[in-house]
Order: sequence, then structure tokens, then C-alpha cells
Amino acid sequence: MGIEGRAAQYDSLIVSDDGIVVNEIKNYSGNYRYDKGTWYIGKSPVSDDALSQLRRAVGKLVKLRYQVRGKFNISGKVIFPNIEFRLQSNDDELWDNVVMRSGLRSYLMQFQNMNAGRVAEDIVELIRSHIVPNTYFDKCADFSAVRKGLYCCECGGFELENRKII
Repeated sequence: MGIEGRAAQYDSLIVSDDGIVVNEIKNYSGNYRYDKGTWYIGKSPVSDDALSQLRRAVGKLVKLRYQVRGKFNISGKVIFPNIEFRLQSNDDELWDNVVMRSGLRSYLMQFQNMNAGRVAEDIVELIRSHIVPNTYFDKCADFSAVRKGLYCCECGGFELENRKII
């Protein structure tokens, strides 16, 4: 989406008559720790800050709402769906903004009775009017440059024959 001349990418938006819920989905695996605003995997700091990404994503939509003088709620969560992901933290702000795999079903169930009527349609139309082309996706491909055949992982060649051994 283009908001204030800058592009924003959203993993998942849930739109209802109540407003928009932004879901920043992180398919991390491993043992993570969050301490004083920094993410760690093991003892090494992680450069990506999932909470900051969520704040930016929500903030862009807040600016859009302000531009159109909209009256709808905007909230969000960071979703960690991977069964191999572990997170340790004593930070209440983190836990207020995170959904772990074990809580994913109950998190999603809260949306089943939400209304999606005229207000939701207006919000969707507002979002749709701000969608910009994906600059990273080039629909043109040069298929003549693609190497074809069965690939040998040992020599890197494509001259393998598919034979059945009896």
C-alpha cells in the first residue's frame, strides 16, 4: 500500500465494521528472547524488531485514517505460528502484542462473530485505493534462460536420465 508517498507491505489485514487488525506474521524458529527492546536468538542480537515493524504498519494505517478523517479502530498483533519457536521475556508490552502458536486458535476465534457490512466495505475500498504495484515482482520472465532437465546435486549438471532400476 502507498501511504504518504511511501510503500508499506502487510502480511495480513482483518477488516470488519469495527476497523482493521494488522497481523505481522513471523515464521521464526528457535529459542528467542526479548529484553529491553532487543530481540536475541541465543546470545546474539537479532536485527529485525517485530514489535517495531508492527508499530510502523499500524502507524501507516493511522496516518491514512487521519488523512480521510476516518472513524475506525486500528490494532495489531505479531503472530508466531511456527511450532519450533520459543520466546522468553518479562516484558508485558511484548506479551500484549504477541500471539504464539498455542494461542492462535483462540485469537482467530475472536473474529468469527465480527460484522463485515457497509463500514467494512468502505474501509476495504479505502485500502484498495491505496494499493501500489509490487516493485519486487516482475511478471516478465526469460524462460529461454532457465536451465531445464534433471539436476545432479553432485556435479551440478542437467544431463541426467530418468531410468528405473530393477
